[in-house]
Amino acid sequence: MKKIYQATAAASICLAVLIGNVHAEENTAPVEIQNENEQESDSTAQQFSCFQIKLDGETYLFPASVEEWKQKGWENVTEEAVLLAPEKRKNSCIFQKGEAQIQVFVENQGTNRGSIEKSSVVGMAMDSFQENEIHAELPGEIVVGASSLDEIEESYGTAAQLYEGEHYLQLTYQYGMQSYLKLNIEKETEILRGFEIVNAQERGESVGNMTVILEEGLGTDLTSGQLSFDGEIYELPAPVSQFLENGFVLLPEESDMELDAMQSGFAVMQKDNKSVQVRVENTAKQKRDVRECVVTSLESSKYADGFQLILPREIQLGMTQEELEEKLDDADVMREESDHFIYYGILADETELNETSVFVEKETGLVVKIQIER
Repeated sequence: MKKIYQATAAASICLAVLIGNVHAEENTAPVEIQNENEQESDSTAQQFSCFQIKLDGETYLFPASVEEWKQKGWENVTEEAVLLAPEKRKNSCIFQKGEAQIQVFVENQGTNRGSIEKSSVVGMAMDSFQENEIHAELPGEIVVGASSLDEIEESYGTAAQLYEGEHYLQLTYQYGMQSYLKLNIEKETEILRGFEIVNAQERGESVGNMTVILEEGLGTDLTSGQLSFDGEIYELPAPVSQFLENGFVLLPEESDMELDAMQSGFAVMQKDNKSVQVRVENTAKQKRDVRECVVTSLESSKYADGFQLILPREIQLGMTQEELEEKLDDADVMREESDHFIYYGILADETELNETSVFVEKETGLVVKIQIER
């Protein structure tokens, strides 16, 4: 390598997210904002992201107050009496209706400590091998104990994550950074045998627009801010509208939808049952909708159900440390170590605000995280 500066740092330093005030040049003009419904209203209930289920033919939404469940005949029979702190969740609550019992996830969404009865049901889990004979139907007419893997994928598409165990497959469909649907498929029969569903926020329509951005090729300059993300070429800071044109949608409940002049914030974008949180900045001198702002940071990690991020010189997750150092041969690189990781920092300037970070896991010797900040 041309320059590698050796240092030893604590793990917290190695894994720190580079934030701070990022001052990017204006590279996007005001765009025409259009609110669009991603699904027609009559097909919304067919999408897993509507976060509703039917139990014995009766519809339940997540989140909903415990009181709403009580009005439908369910009783909290959880053995221990607890008070939940604000935003705290209990995943082992038992509700009963007649002879049937279910496991629900209850969260205190108030501002004071409160009982389960004053909280909200934000999710539940069920297994078809339980003694309860409850007919459970997920969105898209997916039925526990009956629907096949093919029917699930036809309805929901490709899962964000697939885990294969000895007897079961687990498909994870993600919406935003906190909400998900996990489906357990019996390998022998390929039939849905259980599920776990969680959504703690009331959801509105996802947001996109119609701005068209021309693509450019991915170069070899590691300090350029260029990258490939989910198969598309971007150069940070990149207009939010470019991501929306490439099929992403914004989730308003988890995003800063308006930014004051010269201010930064965060946005969550969704595509293909996966989500990513990005840092955004308003480089204008007046308040703007986030869709008129720019993305200033992106990352990809093997530990998250994320999107593939490729840097110039084809630096990407999964490559070996030796392959990485070959790619960095003529670059100015800062190298630091912690107990578990080796960090390679490529500075675009002396401010340390424009940096590309690559993390190698010592145990495996593989690149496990890439982060770029502009």
